[in-house]
Amino acid sequence: MFSNSDFLPSIQAALPGLREQGVQFLWAVVGDFDGNGLDDVVLSGHSHEKATLVLGFTKSDAYEFHIYEYGPFNPHGWYGVGEEKVEFGLWGYMRKVPRGTFTSPYEEQPVELEADAFESVAWGKASILLYWKDGELKRFITSD
Repeated sequence: MFSNSDFLPSIQAALPGLREQGVQFLWAVVGDFDGNGLDDVVLSGHSHEKATLVLGFTKSDAYEFHIYEYGPFNPHGWYGVGEEKVEFGLWGYMRKVPRGTFTSPYEEQPVELEADAFESVAWGKASILLYWKDGELKRFITSD
């Protein structure tokens, strides 16, 4: 899992204020992502070779897990701030997004969330809304 020291120094400094806005570190988000009224969890972590996203759904009598892996992954990539300052570390976070209708200038059609979703945000870069529908993880670009 990520540790707070993996994040950019500027994000580490902003962490107390971010928590008040609902930003959840270390990349774990709790919500009802499959719409059955029970709390589920999304976890994100990494090794030096790949990143992993785990969706854990709570069912009435069991748990259901879906694992997505991607890579290669470098948690200490650079991030340019202005013309002279460069920081090294992670620059993203995830947050829970409640059900509702969302539009985006980067998508042709709005998306209607029937359950909670989560948004993966690359600080000052891009973001994507991820949601569970029809038995699979769907993506909706919210910022670029």
